[in-house]
Amino acid sequence: MRFLPLVTAVVAAAALTLGFGQAAQAAPIDGAITGVQIVEPAPHQNDLVTTAIQWRVPNDTEAGDTFTLTLSSHLDDLPLGFGLDDPATGARVANAVLSQTSPAVITFTMTDYASTHRNTSGTAFVKSSFDNVTTPTGVATPFTFTTGSGAVFTTVVTPVGVIGDRATAIKYGVFTRDDQGRTNPAGFLGYHIGTPVGPFDSASVSDTNAGQSWTFDCTSLEYFSVVTDADYRYISQTRTRPTAVTCTPTTLAVTWPAQPALTYSEIYVTVSLPRATGLDAAPVAFSNQAAITTTTNSVDSAFLAPARNIQSSAGGMGQGTPIRAVPAPTPTPTTPAPTPTAPAPTAAPTPGTPAPAGGSGTPAIVPAVTAAGSELAYTGSNALLPLGTAGILLLAGAALVISGRRRSASRGE
Repeated sequence: MRFLPLVTAVVAAAALTLGFGQAAQAAPIDGAITGVQIVEPAPHQNDLVTTAIQWRVPNDTEAGDTFTLTLSSHLDDLPLGFGLDDPATGARVANAVLSQTSPAVITFTMTDYASTHRNTSGTAFVKSSFDNVTTPTGVATPFTFTTGSGAVFTTVVTPVGVIGDRATAIKYGVFTRDDQGRTNPAGFLGYHIGTPVGPFDSASVSDTNAGQSWTFDCTSLEYFSVVTDADYRYISQTRTRPTAVTCTPTTLAVTWPAQPALTYSEIYVTVSLPRATGLDAAPVAFSNQAAITTTTNSVDSAFLAPARNIQSSAGGMGQGTPIRAVPAPTPTPTTPAPTPTAPAPTAAPTPGTPAPAGGSGTPAIVPAVTAAGSELAYTGSNALLPLGTAGILLLAGAALVISGRRRSASRGE
């Protein structure tokens, strides 16, 4: 029928009205990460490395918008997350969360800072350990990072130093969870304490928590006999029993029986903190050493085995230029119209005398002229103008539909 095109116009107007009323949704930011690199290309084995990140977001960024970075698979013992603040004001610019996957992914989520600032950019860093099995000493190993936009950044890392010499006693610690004692203090760090390889007739281990707030978890103790090759590389291990064990929260003493050549004895024990260190606290270093003595043909050999573990850390900053609101112009004051004064009564006109100009004898009142309207400073969306236009179109279309139906009915269509 003829009014169908009019219905189409009404639907289009309604779509225009509703479309401009939709709120913007959070979205991924393309190309936000502009640089990634490992700061220490030749780290010592068992040291931490720093991943440095540079980023920038466009001026139309809004709260909730995100960008991501997949870290190198060689990194481990990573933090859980961190904040990026404006160093000048302390305002939070973005929040970063690391996934508990391998490789880990950092997701940066912008706050409303970006929507109130232009040219927002900044830096971030993650300081963590790396896997010394996949990054052996002296081997150039690429550490590759991939952004959510598909950009790839690579730093070639060549570690130096010796991981451990089994010809001597050794102690090293491994964090048991990703929080590294920040949120859960129980059993957060596990220590391996090993004798030198045999042969020896007996061995003793003495360890304390001197200078540390953690305590030994005596129920976690495990004991192993480990076989190596001629280069002291691991071959196999079996559970074994020491000759004697003394364990308290603050001390640990173990006596081992004889071991053959290329075999050593190892203790595994976890330690706990009295309380979690906290997510926002500075990274804590845990270090102490065990004393080991082996006896062969009644001759003692003494060794000290130090261990040091540092919580990973991360942080960042961001800054931009504030968007300053333009003040609305001061309106021009209007002059109020004068209050009309009723005229004094006059005598009735003499018949035949023309009436005064104005017809009724009452003076005409001229409305006062108001100041021209001024546009307000921009404070948000300009969707109100299209919304008003769409509303007019909607009403006009509806009126045309009704009119068309009536004409069709009168014509018998």
